[in-house]
Amino acid sequence: SLAQGYLHMMKGREVRVDNPNLAQRSFRSAIKKFEEALDTNTTSKIALRNLALALLYLEGEISRAQQDVVSLESPTIIRAEQYLRRAIEIDPLDPHTCRMYAKLLLKCSLPQRAEHWYLRSLEINPNYPRTLYEYSDLLCYTFKSKDGTFFQDRYSQIQALQDDDR
Repeated sequence: SLAQGYLHMMKGREVRVDNPNLAQRSFRSAIKKFEEALDTNTTSKIALRNLALALLYLEGEISRAQQDVVSLESPTIIRAEQYLRRAIEIDPLDPHTCRMYAKLLLKCSLPQRAEHWYLRSLEINPNYPRTLYEYSDLLCYTFKSKDGTFFQDRYSQIQALQDDDR
């Protein structure tokens, strides 16, 4: 069910610009498959994360169609937040889940709360490129802080090292 859910989610991502209705159906199918995966393993942080992500994609499609702002009061977003919080409870040392939660909070216009979770992700893994990149954007563009350049530079250093390894 987990792999099937992932395939449905990727299909939704692939067609969301050209065929929003198919994208919504794909995201709903992904949600169903991830829920089935959780029925068999209630502590699967990967199923929880992917379920939250599929819900966020679905909410994004619905919001785009209705021109609404993503709100933490939306039932879909509430569910996504609950799944991410559960994943964090299961593995509090997972920087990826902390980053995903920060990103959700940022989409809900809660930058101070998002900053806390970006910093938590960086406490766990100070060299996590995606967190460095997203956190630098938060600092530079949301908080208008020059501190973001430190994280941009660190991100660039890590990317250069990864390019050298290839």
